[in-house]
Amino acid sequence: MIFSATRLSTTAALVTLWLGGMSWAAIASYSPPPGLGLPGPREGAGTRGCLLGDPGQLILLMPENNVGWTTAAYPQFHWYLPLNLASFVEFSLYRATSDSPEAGELLYSSRFVVTPDAGIASFQLPENAGIPPLVEGERYYWQVSVFCNTESEHGDSQATGWVERHSLDEETASAIADADAVEQAEIYAAQGYWFDAVDALVALKRAHPEDEDIQILWQTLLDSVELEVLGDQPFFPTEADLAPENINAENPEHQASPSRVSR
Repeated sequence: MIFSATRLSTTAALVTLWLGGMSWAAIASYSPPPGLGLPGPREGAGTRGCLLGDPGQLILLMPENNVGWTTAAYPQFHWYLPLNLASFVEFSLYRATSDSPEAGELLYSSRFVVTPDAGIASFQLPENAGIPPLVEGERYYWQVSVFCNTESEHGDSQATGWVERHSLDEETASAIADADAVEQAEIYAAQGYWFDAVDALVALKRAHPEDEDIQILWQTLLDSVELEVLGDQPFFPTEADLAPENINAENPEHQASPSRVSR
């Protein structure tokens, strides 16, 4: 993959700032990769139904152009679910066959039980479910659907985002290798790797929920993509944090996946 001179100079500038011991919180904004956004709302479409509160809609943690880069073969996905009376939530991943979310090859789908609480959920695409790894340069889209009524065919509220897998160039990979967790998040954000930046900061937030500097960095990233309203939202536990009886018993074939959100 080839970066523009501007993006390469950004990496060099970030490394220079860190070596100089300057504050990292001021350079946490996301810089999107070149190219146009893709169709599909990152916020829930459809009737509000059983979704409550303020904000009261399903929101995918995606940049404004609704497409994000990842280095991962099996990326992690994040979304906000408001106060709700939903029966369950469905996650689906498709290989894109056009620029429309109406067409695509379904690769994976699973449903999760939910509680009424509002917060941010994280779901790691499992490697042990027969899903092929994301192919570099190909487009995929992911969809989260909220089902208020179990009889609904497609869900009462849906949101769609796009993901592309790209390798790091040599300079960025070298900077990542020499950086700590906070610096890695900043490099990913500056170079347009949205999913990696969010993953890094979510991990830091989960590990250090009371750290004010990490909160500033998290809020700055969300502000840069106009998701500032989600800055103070709590994170739901991952499957590793949950007792077995809390995992969705309706999908026993998926219970062994490493980071399933069951809330």
